[in-house]
Amino acid sequence: MLDLPTLRLATLRRLVAHAPPPLVFASDTPISIVEEALWELPFAKVVLVDRDHSLCGVLVAGDLPTERPPGLTTTEQIMETRIVFLAPEHDVEGALATLRAHHAEHVVVTLAGALLGVLSRADLERAYGMRRAA
Repeated sequence: MLDLPTLRLATLRRLVAHAPPPLVFASDTPISIVEEALWELPFAKVVLVDRDHSLCGVLVAGDLPTERPPGLTTTEQIMETRIVFLAPEHDVEGALATLRAHHAEHVVVTLAGALLGVLSRADLERAYGMRRAA
């Protein structure tokens, strides 16, 4: 088990190695299909890609509406688009600072354009030993 000082210096590579791999869907996927996937894997993060296969959004179970108003049908209507991309060598403390500076909730960890994983602010705060403010 890692102690807190070690975790604070841990790289994002180490954290994504222990996180479930993200699910990947097209951004125009119906919400109901993503809902089904997240029911089966409630802690998963969904990465949404556009027609050019470029990452354009992130979605987690908490982003899904409990009641769907008329006209709300695709994931692109509810996905988080404020995304921070960082290399796996970044440390947890630096990643948290970057998320705060950009008012973002998720960091997408990539290496040479390849998706390694997605971490939420809460994931990073837990690794850093903080409690998320309600």
